[in-house]
Amino acid sequence: MEEKGQVKNQAKKEPYEPKKGKKKDDSVVAKLSGGLVTKWKDTVGEFKKIIWPDKKALAKHTVNVIVTSAIMGAVIVGMDYLFSFGYSLLAQLS
Repeated sequence: MEEKGQVKNQAKKEPYEPKKGKKKDDSVVAKLSGGLVTKWKDTVGEFKKIIWPDKKALAKHTVNVIVTSAIMGAVIVGMDYLFSFGYSLLAQLS
């Protein structure tokens, strides 16, 4: 049985020693700047993964975008003209 004043399975307490290395600062500025540094490093790492196209592929894709934009622009202008014409016809009927 336990005697008075004794604690069962008492763990040996060692004195606290802070870890050596970087000192953490819990201030808001330190957290924000650390977050920005981390985001910047992540961004640079992602840019290193990019496979940039050669000149021939870049020219081909650029022409493709310009032609597609011109076709879509013509479709939008045509639809605008048709809707305007239809609206003016409806306005004349009333």
